[in-house]
Amino acid sequence: MAKTELFSRQASGGMFTINNEALNTGNIFWVCSLTGTDAVGYGQNPDAPFATLAYAISQCIASNDDRIYVMRGHAEAVIAAGTITLDKIGVSIIGMGTGSARPTFSWTTISSATLLMTAASTSISNCIFDVGNGITGLTSGIVISAAGCTIKNCRFLTSKAGTWIAPIQTILTTAGANYLTIDGNHFVGPALTTTTVSAGTSCICLVGGTGIQIINNYIHGWFTTTTGCIYGITTLTNNVLIDHNFLGNQTTSSAAAITLLTGSTGLVSNNRLGVLTGTAPIVADAVWWLNNYYAASKASAGVIL
Repeated sequence: MAKTELFSRQASGGMFTINNEALNTGNIFWVCSLTGTDAVGYGQNPDAPFATLAYAISQCIASNDDRIYVMRGHAEAVIAAGTITLDKIGVSIIGMGTGSARPTFSWTTISSATLLMTAASTSISNCIFDVGNGITGLTSGIVISAAGCTIKNCRFLTSKAGTWIAPIQTILTTAGANYLTIDGNHFVGPALTTTTVSAGTSCICLVGGTGIQIINNYIHGWFTTTTGCIYGITTLTNNVLIDHNFLGNQTTSSAAAITLLTGSTGLVSNNRLGVLTGTAPIVADAVWWLNNYYAASKASAGVIL
């Protein structure tokens, strides 16, 4: 008998599926706000999905390698602290669709609204996060406090056209977010307008953590002139890797794109940095700088640091 990674499963209600067990051996759930219902008996096939990601997470089993597929066109609001809390170890959230048809999560109502990643080895991919939806002083969009988490290939809308209200930071970590990976994401606000800019402090704010990787991201926005796109505060970040990112700080007289807490260690390499003044877009005294380029004004060629 030939060996195979494919096995049949029977979902509630009698539906049989074939699953590639090399991807996961846990439960598979489906979510779609357009057609879904948050109730027992739903969620196990795409014809009868759950309505919300928050409910789907509640049905997962920790350390079971469960997967949640969030379907094309799904929309869900983040209206309070922990509206969505990824609190089951090992759960993967996978957005379906392409471009603007990917599942979209919008922050509304209050400035403390958050999506929390509190369980280890969880991941989110291929989703859209609208954290610039017009809430004045939104503190943090996504807060990560567990080890081994991943955010990959997502789009973040970081300010709102016409108002330029931006979150203080889009992603915030705690000292428990060891070995976090932020990979291949697109953080961007609307095109330049003549309205007043309400700049965020930073895009990614690191509070401690070991082995964090911030790689292959595009960040373009309006951040504090001396902190920049990636900012480390309060607790040392050790063995960080910030590599192959494109970072632009649009705020008038911006001097920094990356600022790490004094004494933080690791590598800052192969980044392309845009600021509007000065010669020191990286502020990090105890990391290696390798092959980074920057420009201190628009329409000018970059120079190596």
